[in-house]
Amino acid sequence: MIRNNRDIAPGNPYRRPKPTRHEIIHAEKFYLANEKGSYDAHPIPVYLKLCKEYLWVSETLSIPIPSITEWRLTKKGGCITFLDTIAGEELAFNFTKIGFLRFNRRRVEKFLDILAQHARECKQEQALTPNNETQEFRIIQCEKCGASPVHAITLNTYSSVGLAPIAFSSKLVPTRHVLCPDHISGETIRACLRTAAMGYWGLPGCIAAPCYVIQNLWALKKSGLADGQTVAICVLSSIVLPLAIIASVVVILINL
Repeated sequence: MIRNNRDIAPGNPYRRPKPTRHEIIHAEKFYLANEKGSYDAHPIPVYLKLCKEYLWVSETLSIPIPSITEWRLTKKGGCITFLDTIAGEELAFNFTKIGFLRFNRRRVEKFLDILAQHARECKQEQALTPNNETQEFRIIQCEKCGASPVHAITLNTYSSVGLAPIAFSSKLVPTRHVLCPDHISGETIRACLRTAAMGYWGLPGCIAAPCYVIQNLWALKKSGLADGQTVAICVLSSIVLPLAIIASVVVILINL
């Protein structure tokens, strides 16, 4: 079931709505990991859902089956490499399975075997298709308006609350967007504003939030569509203004 309209990104094959029970071939709970298979003290769960046309990771990432180039076991997890046909680069998704105080190799290996078998069946099916260019993952349009050409950009939304290490909680949500030049600046501003509204509530949030705003601006610059007005809006509204408010509050508290 689609819970809100932001879950849908028409024309973006890397962001699909959450699949229904009838669309799922195999589903299993894993945890996000780095390249070595390690995870944080508080591991983030992901519910991988293998469907006919894609592997659903979250509301911000779906991997089209035809774009998967490699699947392999790592020292403490699994790695799925796929081709971003928009940016023309390979990306990797790393995950692990936690058993009783250790890495559950058997469950990761079983999931990769199921994925491998399904990917091979999809490739055989494509070979029998007269026109492979009709495959959905090759039809790239702006997720906002359906226009083309498009640019791929990953924008971060960061939220935090509390004072580390006493009581602190934070959440980083990187979202892969496929946008035309008319919408990429607006989406960058919205991501920065969401970080400004939710990311400065405590420490180290007030230090980390500006870094993620700068990352968003750097991603916009790499797309070749950065302009002075967008950069100025993001810097003033998402870095300068929040830090100025924090500084004012600190001064007031000191003078009490």
